[in-house]
Amino acid sequence: MLGIVQEARTAVATAFFVNGVLFGTWVSRIPAVKASVSLSEATLGIALLCMGLGTLLALPITTLLFGRFGSRPVVGAAALSCCLVLPLAGGAPSLRSLAATLVCFGAAMGTMDVAMNAQAALLERTAGRSIMASFHGLWSLGGLAGAGLGAVFAARGSEPLHHFVPVSAALAVVGVASTRGLLRDRPDARSARPRAWPSRRALAVGLLASCGAVIEGGIAEWSGVYLRESLGAPASVAATGFAVFSLTMMVGRFTGDRLIDRLGRVRLLTGGSALTGAALAGALWWGDARAALVAFALAGLGMSTVFPIAFSVAGTLGGTAPGHAIAAVATMAYGAGLAGPPLIGFAAALTSLPIALWVLVVAATAITAFAGRAVRGRPGWLPVDDR
Repeated sequence: MLGIVQEARTAVATAFFVNGVLFGTWVSRIPAVKASVSLSEATLGIALLCMGLGTLLALPITTLLFGRFGSRPVVGAAALSCCLVLPLAGGAPSLRSLAATLVCFGAAMGTMDVAMNAQAALLERTAGRSIMASFHGLWSLGGLAGAGLGAVFAARGSEPLHHFVPVSAALAVVGVASTRGLLRDRPDARSARPRAWPSRRALAVGLLASCGAVIEGGIAEWSGVYLRESLGAPASVAATGFAVFSLTMMVGRFTGDRLIDRLGRVRLLTGGSALTGAALAGALWWGDARAALVAFALAGLGMSTVFPIAFSVAGTLGGTAPGHAIAAVATMAYGAGLAGPPLIGFAAALTSLPIALWVLVVAATAITAFAGRAVRGRPGWLPVDDR
């Protein structure tokens, strides 16, 4: 049994890493794709929105696939689809073809995301201890690896297509081969009900994940602008805002499992979100670039376990098909991640960016206030009460 669990853990870890590398590979070459297709900022925004919409459209279909086949084959099929579609984005000749390709790429990425999280939740129950956070840490590490490799290809002057083809081919081999070690889960007929409505508990967990997505998306898309235009920081400093956040988030995820087992999910969520809210509020009030960088670093630590805990809880909800609950949480989170940054932009246009960024403090406060209600109870392996 121990050998099966270890093999499955390696396979799930590989899936998370591959997914992260795929995302980092794409993100790192967005400027080159923009130039090759001659896109403006507005048309690039339309193309990027298509990727998010593809993810959202695919999530209900993913639950149907779980109902027919289980999550194991879905991971492999989605990984292969991602690797087949990504090179098409690199060689797209027009906005229309790029948008269509990104819809497919977003759908495949979203399907793989839900399927690998379902596998992680199943493995966590089988292993009897917290391991979800470390998988999300590997996703972050994969994203950094993909972005770093993209920087190398960009420095050599490689076209996106010539970069995406060899990387996708290698990831396809690794990703598909690793699925043989995944746990076999039985197809769940409850996941095949297209009109099944998520439980109240799943919606509550999805709300927590949505607040985390708003914070992540807000920092990702507005930290650089805030540092540069609102605080007058040099361009080199402004570029480090999201990097600092991502790095501390990765560290927090690799250490998160031990903290979850020691402190419990609710205490870690409330403590981390309180730290995030206080740090961001202090930095916005102080209005200093150095304080903002420290706040982004603390926010990365504070938010590092929100997604892992949300998916872990969704995978163990009683009376709900795990795939359906995870897909519901993912749909809410990705939807919030899409809507949050534009709403901050609209609020900034009406007031100012420093005022609009207080939305992130509100989101962190909401997690602090409602974590206990959404994540009540505790897994049997936790040594402390999670209430």
